[in-house]
Amino acid sequence: MAWWRIRVKMVVKDLLGSIPDRKELQAYVEKHYLREFKGDVEPDIEVPENAEPSRIITQRFRRDETGIYLVKGQIYGWLKEAIRALGLQRKLSRVWLRVIVYPARIYLRRKGEVLKEPDGVRVRPVRGPYGSALCRHEYVWEAEVRFTLWTRDRDFYMRWNELKAVGQQIGLGPGRNKGDYGRIEVLDDTVEELAQPPKDFKDEW
Repeated sequence: MAWWRIRVKMVVKDLLGSIPDRKELQAYVEKHYLREFKGDVEPDIEVPENAEPSRIITQRFRRDETGIYLVKGQIYGWLKEAIRALGLQRKLSRVWLRVIVYPARIYLRRKGEVLKEPDGVRVRPVRGPYGSALCRHEYVWEAEVRFTLWTRDRDFYMRWNELKAVGQQIGLGPGRNKGDYGRIEVLDDTVEELAQPPKDFKDEW
């Protein structure tokens, strides 16, 4: 059975971080949950409207000693959203079983260099389970995102151009649903059918 290698390069504008600040998350859990669950707890707890005042949430990028990165799960999420937009949930269900994303850590680059730090912070209002909140996101104003999709699923391969077109319109990361953030300005790809199956799924390019 044939394998296809799809190399994808995006240029994304105003990409936002999506990981809750660990210190803030821990403090929030301790304040609102751990205290409630000491001792006996009623099985049904009703939270009145506006019980939680407006608060500020911080969302950051993943980072390690190399720099800022996305994880492959974010690419699977992007593909799933494109599949849903095209109404192909049945045809292309369980995309993570059909496609292998490489690498596991997808570093954000600009002019060929891995970004070490975000460009700043953006604040946007969001609706949470307890009402309105302000969300502070780390952001990069422009980033190059490169990854490889490996597949031997013909249905996915045949639909790739549609998925790519819709995916570019959807965008990447938080805030994309309003078109303000995560705009994919460029989406280039090269598709290659392999005569032999890959020895491994690494693809440095």
